[in-house]
Amino acid sequence: MKGVYVSKNVSRATGATASALAMMSALLTFVLFAAPAVAQGLGFSGDFYRQEYVLAQGETSGDIEAFVIVDNPGTEQINVKMHTETPDGVTIILPEEDFVLQPGGNRRLDVVVNVSKQAALGQFTITVWAEAYREGGGIQVAGGGMQKAKLTIVKPSLNLALIIGGAGGLVVLLALGFILARRKGWFKASGKG
Repeated sequence: MKGVYVSKNVSRATGATASALAMMSALLTFVLFAAPAVAQGLGFSGDFYRQEYVLAQGETSGDIEAFVIVDNPGTEQINVKMHTETPDGVTIILPEEDFVLQPGGNRRLDVVVNVSKQAALGQFTITVWAEAYREGGGIQVAGGGMQKAKLTIVKPSLNLALIIGGAGGLVVLLALGFILARRKGWFKASGKG
């Protein structure tokens, strides 16, 4: 059975100790539940967290659709500051990083990942998060939301097509098909053979 366990020692407390415990409990309840809430929060959704990027050094995820949506479910205007966390040599590009959301409003932000030629090879976690705040009487943090995605950085590949006689068009077509399939993630290298 789940619940709160009270030892026999506590249940045998004297009347004065029990009264003190009751007063402390009442005070703690008042502080936790009677204090006014600073803000009503922030909604954060999208499909960025579902992404498993496989990008080569020097490549950008421009043809991969990924986004986050920031919502203001409250009754007051909020300011939103977007943040990102990436390994060295990787940047996350957002169309806006600091904006205002009206009550009931939302904003969709497309996410683009850029990997520099100097980025280290390997597997990483990249993060996008939003922080809502209100100004006036000091900055008051109103809430936030976060999404993480996986990023694997690989060496760039060299795609060559040899044009031989009349079959040249077919070879070029196959090479372009391979490039498109790789970028769309239709197949992955197995590392065997």
